[in-house]
Amino acid sequence: MNSVAARRLTQLLLCALGLAALLYSWGYAWRYFSSPAWFDMWYWVADFQKWVEGHYTFHDLIKPHVQHRIVTTRLLLLIDSVYFGMTGYFVEGCNLAALLVLGALLARLAMCGVPRRSPWYVPVPVWAGFIAGTCQIENLMLAFQVQFALACCCAVGACWMYARACAPGLAARGGVARAAGGAAAMLAAVLSMGSGVLLVPAVAALLWLRRAPRGVWVVF
Repeated sequence: MNSVAARRLTQLLLCALGLAALLYSWGYAWRYFSSPAWFDMWYWVADFQKWVEGHYTFHDLIKPHVQHRIVTTRLLLLIDSVYFGMTGYFVEGCNLAALLVLGALLARLAMCGVPRRSPWYVPVPVWAGFIAGTCQIENLMLAFQVQFALACCCAVGACWMYARACAPGLAARGGVARAAGGAAAMLAAVLSMGSGVLLVPAVAALLWLRRAPRGVWVVF
């Protein structure tokens, strides 16, 4: 077996292992998912009662939950409660999708500039399986915990968009458009979890190191 065939076989095996870990995590989460109200979920039950009575306000959407702003979590829980009978399965689907996107984004960032034929190239399924396989059980099993996947996914997405906005030779309009996407992702991260605010100085450092154009700084 020559080196090319060996490298291809290794990548296929890595992909198989990554997909196995991903599917196992998804199956486990879906099988043992807990839809009843547990722990912090009771806070949402009280909020949804306001919605049913017609008293839910914008302040209820953005109000703090302990040290967090969980606007994105509340929106998903509202959709699940109104259209899916508060089963939590809609939120669970969003949680698993966010973890999948997070794995793909990490693969994109880590493997940027690494040729597919390189022995150091790690395929996307490996990253997706790694993310899903190492996620804490409660963050897979409880609908209210979707905030963790959302915050991480949006944070990495924001860094990716801002890094693309600073690409050399990119037209000013293209840079601003990508920066706008990064700003939206950064806002979603901040409104998903309290630790999302740490993304703001991290992105500022990224823009400074990448010598971001003035238009990107303005959007930031």
